[in-house]
Amino acid sequence: MLRDFDEELTQIENMHRYVVQASERDFEAACEKLSEGVDPETFDMGDIVSLAEEQVGIAPWDVASHSGLMAISRAASLAEVMLARMPAQYLIEPERWVFPRNGLWPRQWEATFYRTVLKTPYRTDSELFAAIRALRDLYAHGYGVPATEQRRTRIAEVLHRHVDAGPATDGETRLGYGGGVYFFGWDSSYSTMQRKVTSGWSMSRRADISPLATYRLLIATKEHVHAAYAALMGGFHDDLDEANCKFIKIVLADESRRRTSQPLSRT
Repeated sequence: MLRDFDEELTQIENMHRYVVQASERDFEAACEKLSEGVDPETFDMGDIVSLAEEQVGIAPWDVASHSGLMAISRAASLAEVMLARMPAQYLIEPERWVFPRNGLWPRQWEATFYRTVLKTPYRTDSELFAAIRALRDLYAHGYGVPATEQRRTRIAEVLHRHVDAGPATDGETRLGYGGGVYFFGWDSSYSTMQRKVTSGWSMSRRADISPLATYRLLIATKEHVHAAYAALMGGFHDDLDEANCKFIKIVLADESRRRTSQPLSRT
């Protein structure tokens, strides 16, 4: 099961990397062609960039940002499915405990299961994965724009605290990654002194993520699922029942609410 997950996550990363690098190549080729025969002393090179963007149809930095958020969105959703499928294979009536109402369990159920049922508790609602989910939700439901400045600051704070902001490693460089790590614009960072997102030039009001940041979040998502699987392999607590297991309590309470809320059928 983990092998399938790893393969699909690798495909997501490969797709993102290919799209980013292909767009950069096309844009650079367009700039080179437009600059042929141009005197750099008399011609504004910024015009060439604008003309290349018009010719290609989109700037590579926009491709990087959108494809990065799409990759993170897909990875976050894939991870959520895995966090449900992994325990489902060991449970009787998985449709009751993990897939209620023909869908994935609520996040509260997921977090409670991994925290209270396993002998080795694991936090699937960790700060970093919660922030990754938040990025996905922002992109899927709000085009990457946080509803409030406070929400954006909170997401940025967690991401900058948990994601290495250092330059690309040798391994990352071999894959073609470089540049900085940012989540809300190329020159943005989180100031621990001011407790807010700061920028030296311009501030993106929406999530605007770099390729290197995308890659590191994809790796973090993979590690998160692998750690949850390792905890699951440690086994369940013995003799779990409604009296001593919070997870069972919330599932049974949900079933009770649904039964009492069903309208009476007419005869």
